[in-house]
Amino acid sequence: MKRYFTLILALLLLVALPLTACKKKTDPEQEQRKPSEGLQYISTGNGTCYLAGLGVCTDTDILVPETSPAGDTVTGVGREAFKDCTTLTDIALPSGVVSIGNRAFAGCTALKTVQIPNGIAAVGMDAFDGCTALQYNGNGNAAYLGNAEKPYLVLLKAAAPSISKCTVPESTKVICSSAFNGCESLRSLALPQGLTCIGTRAFSGAGITSASIPAGVTKIEVGTFYECVHLTTVEIPAGVTEIGAGAFGWCTALTQIEIPAGVTTIEEQTFAKCVKLTSVSIPKSVTQIGSGAFADCVLLESVNYAGTQAEWEAVVKTSGWNTGAGDYTVHCTDGDITK
Repeated sequence: MKRYFTLILALLLLVALPLTACKKKTDPEQEQRKPSEGLQYISTGNGTCYLAGLGVCTDTDILVPETSPAGDTVTGVGREAFKDCTTLTDIALPSGVVSIGNRAFAGCTALKTVQIPNGIAAVGMDAFDGCTALQYNGNGNAAYLGNAEKPYLVLLKAAAPSISKCTVPESTKVICSSAFNGCESLRSLALPQGLTCIGTRAFSGAGITSASIPAGVTKIEVGTFYECVHLTTVEIPAGVTEIGAGAFGWCTALTQIEIPAGVTTIEEQTFAKCVKLTSVSIPKSVTQIGSGAFADCVLLESVNYAGTQAEWEAVVKTSGWNTGAGDYTVHCTDGDITK
């Protein structure tokens, strides 16, 4: 009898083994996550689109697909796409996303995790403002967003307003708006060469003494270095084509500046109240100077213009562009013009 039961038990085990193996084989397929449906997209008309909002999607943990239902590659998250979406807890962005728009996730008070793809190149103003539950990756004196492979792609904010130095990792692509705003004790700052975007007012009111902007940055946003009262020198790369309003306003220690060729407009109050500015170099690509651009630059002596006197006179200068500026001389390629 004992032999009989032993034989039965052996047979049952033989039958069970293939069944168990079969079940394990199908588990990964069952566990594979399905992209969220019902999201709203807006096509650009060239095979790409950007995520415009929640649409009819009811997921709180969203996995954005690589392509829209229309077959367009998802390359961005639009302006205010998820603004005030208080049910959103997690979102994973697809590999094709290169930009996140202004206030895209502002007010998402339940948002805990955001998976940022490696190709991210720009994050708009206040994109994560009010995301009080957001979890981030700490490194040195700053907080970052990224993914498992590259956790430090986006510098979200300083670890504390009292930091005195910060070395940004080489893998970082973006510094968010207001990231170091008000960090008055910050003196030492090292920026990586792979950086492509520095947000609005990113260093406003910070205590930095010098700044070397990496070559990958093509736009200096509004108020980026506004009221950096200890800033004495700035190196702007040749690839910069836009300098936003008030970008260097009230930088009261700045002594000289060289604007790269390719910039077409010096916006309003760009260098206003730079009371120690003595010299500025302006390329002939500039066609317009905004109101108050050099207002109250009381020590300004030399404006080195890369064009002729006639070309300087042709530059559109908005009323008040040089109000309160010093008795400067414009040095053109064919002679000088006094104020």
